[in-house]
Amino acid sequence: MTLIDLIGTLLVWDRPWADPSSLEFLFFTDLRPDLHFCGFVYRWRGSQEDRVVPIHLIGNESFWPSLRPGERLTYTVNCYYLWGPYAYRAPSILFQEVPLATRRDVHGRELPDGRLVVLGVPAVERVLQDSPTSRRVFTGRWLVNGSEWPGPYLDLDVLGWRVSGSPPERPSKVRGVGSFTFSLRVHNYGQPMYLDGFLSRYGGFVREPWMLGVTVLKLRHNTTAEPIYASEHFINFTIPQGFKLLEGDRPGWYGEGATITLPRLSNVTLSEGTALVHEGWRSSSGRLYAPGEEYVVSGPEAFEPVMARYHRVSVRAPEGARISGEGWYREGSEASVRVLENVTYVGERTRIVVHGIRLGGEVVEEARLTVNGPVELEAVWERQHILRVLSRFYEWGFSDYWYTENATYMMVLPGEPRDLGNGTMIEIRAAHIATGGKIYAGEPLQLYALNLTVGAHRLSGSGTSPSRSTARRTWWWSGASGTRSR
Repeated sequence: MTLIDLIGTLLVWDRPWADPSSLEFLFFTDLRPDLHFCGFVYRWRGSQEDRVVPIHLIGNESFWPSLRPGERLTYTVNCYYLWGPYAYRAPSILFQEVPLATRRDVHGRELPDGRLVVLGVPAVERVLQDSPTSRRVFTGRWLVNGSEWPGPYLDLDVLGWRVSGSPPERPSKVRGVGSFTFSLRVHNYGQPMYLDGFLSRYGGFVREPWMLGVTVLKLRHNTTAEPIYASEHFINFTIPQGFKLLEGDRPGWYGEGATITLPRLSNVTLSEGTALVHEGWRSSSGRLYAPGEEYVVSGPEAFEPVMARYHRVSVRAPEGARISGEGWYREGSEASVRVLENVTYVGERTRIVVHGIRLGGEVVEEARLTVNGPVELEAVWERQHILRVLSRFYEWGFSDYWYTENATYMMVLPGEPRDLGNGTMIEIRAAHIATGGKIYAGEPLQLYALNLTVGAHRLSGSGTSPSRSTARRTWWWSGASGTRSR
């Protein structure tokens, strides 16, 4: 412990035997001169419970403070200034050997004896910065004589109370034992103060980290103890403005030997059909990595993004048409767009017929082009439907049942009666066709005929008809003829 005498000299108990020139002294008040020292808060490694131990517990005339489970309470807490925890550090410290190697407990059992030494790393030294991009972080464990010490370990914090006004001046001398003066008393207006859940019950107290990886050694021979630090390096990823990190690890500190996943960035749209795409990362050595690739940390590293312009290649085609090659292409690359299937059925009576892709005034099955900007191609296609004529007494037959949507056709009805062979004659007088929400009615045409005899002289003549049409194709069924034209 440390004490303050009446003349303002800092006094220390049990100053270790060490080379005075190498002995370092860390005093809590030097770290937090704005706090009174009231006690400790500790947590065993692996536990979630914080335990509070005030430096001085005070009861009353009929009650003494208790630290038994379920009865951890007090009526007041004394706090002190310029008196509190301290630590020594030196390359080597000498301890007096215990004369007896063993001792006996109250039950007469023989126990090994030795000098108890408390080890810990100051909380302010949890991170040792070797450079702006490399550091060492205390793991909370110790090597003792070359092997990792099993512990147990705890982290020790100081329970403090803020100083009112300006803090007193710290004494500059350190010498032997003396006296100390009381500073501050905290109470609960005559009611008990329960130590379980202390910090959540009572306000005003300050919790300040003090020592990490605290453990106890019992020395019976020469011992070497070394705190275990782990190296960490800063890995930076330059993320340009407008881009977002979608997945992967972020810039930050990573342990040496750790495996991280290089992040993937979003794309940024530059214009309609053109985007800036994140293709990968370039390390400081110039090596290229793909987004999502794993990277083993061996030192500090700064990655720069590799970006490229991409353009969209699209085809104007009906829904359901099977065409490959649409998508985004890197600027300067070659795109191949082709028709996978010329005929695609979109229903029992409807199909899409793609004749090809229009490129440079031609219709081709496959279009190859170099992409230097957004490209929109056009498919040459038509939608076709099945035409069937249903009749109770007459069977209609066509050489091709598929007809192009929105095209105009003329259907010639047979004009002569037909003998069904059972004593019945059928004559087609009219036809009604429903398609596309419309109904078309057909009736026989009245045709005028001129009989003439062709001789050796030139002959001319004329005639009229109520209507006329041009036929592109003629088909025959059951002795009758019909034509259709577009």
